[in-house]
Amino acid sequence: MVNIKDTINDSVEVKQLMLNECLNEIELAVDIMIESAKKGNKILWCGNGGSAADAQHMAAELMGIRIPSNDTQRIQECHLLVEHIFCESVEASILN
Repeated sequence: MVNIKDTINDSVEVKQLMLNECLNEIELAVDIMIESAKKGNKILWCGNGGSAADAQHMAAELMGIRIPSNDTQRIQECHLLVEHIFCESVEASILN
């Protein structure tokens, strides 16, 4: 049986390590992505399986918080990616 308390404590421990050891690098990466998006460049997020969901989530967060809402091209690109992934999943389910 999964020990929920241990699972949550493990997650807290990882996040604490990130704060203690990676915060400057994370902030730098965020600043680079924001500036890149403001200049009209694309940010590509990649993942497979659960990591694809994480990538989708990160892209949506960046668009929703940092990118003007009238930037429909990036929103469309994200939507097409999600739609493509969904269609591949449905196709794989049907064929297998």
